[in-house]
Amino acid sequence: MAMNYLVAPQPNQRAYMNLIKNGLIAIILVSSITACTDPKDTVLPSDISTWESNKNLKNSVQKLTDEEKKLLAAYAMRAGLSTAFGGKGINEGTTIGEAINIQSQWLQEQQAQKAKQEALAAELQKKQLEKLKEMNSFLTVSLNSLGFQPSNAQKGQYQDYFTIELGFKNNTDKNISGAKGIVILKDMFGEVIKTINLSNDNNIPAKQVMTLSGTIDYNQFIDQDKKLKSTKFEKLQFEWVPDVYIFENGDKFVMPQS
Repeated sequence: MAMNYLVAPQPNQRAYMNLIKNGLIAIILVSSITACTDPKDTVLPSDISTWESNKNLKNSVQKLTDEEKKLLAAYAMRAGLSTAFGGKGINEGTTIGEAINIQSQWLQEQQAQKAKQEALAAELQKKQLEKLKEMNSFLTVSLNSLGFQPSNAQKGQYQDYFTIELGFKNNTDKNISGAKGIVILKDMFGEVIKTINLSNDNNIPAKQVMTLSGTIDYNQFIDQDKKLKSTKFEKLQFEWVPDVYIFENGDKFVMPQS
């Protein structure tokens, strides 16, 4: 009959087993310590002014990635501004990780809001271009003349001013009761010199042309006025931006506003 014998480990085997045992314990201890010292678990002091002198906080921040450091710094800046304007600032017990997540979420919301605004702006621009094309087909406005009239005390004229004449051509089969828009005067390079809000409440008969004459105040202390005075008429560029057209039959066309 075979017999089993229990062989006791030799001294060198016992030493090897103890080494393995101690090594496992060491690994467990290191893992435990690492878990407890996650930099993102560090609680942020509510008073941002103390951050610089807080060694524990500085050590934790140093362990963050560059992107995480940027997010934390941005969060601190927003919290500081909030406090300056009467806000709550940093909530008690907020950790570095929570602060990073809050800032990241805030940035995502801002990006979403920006995308929404850009989409709305694009939609508005499209509507404006469509309306501009439509309204320009109704009425053609031209700059017939622009002059400068200096003051003349002998004639009782004590102020310098510009004289202007515009032509309005009604391209439709309906009478236009009034037209409101913006006159834009540019130099030969397309740079805006002066803009003028204009309302013409004179009747513009269907398929007819009417002229409108008027004056514009001149101010010698305004650079735009001085440039307009010195610019030759033949080098001026003219643009008309419609705002509201009202027809005699009650139809009304309005340019979408930004």
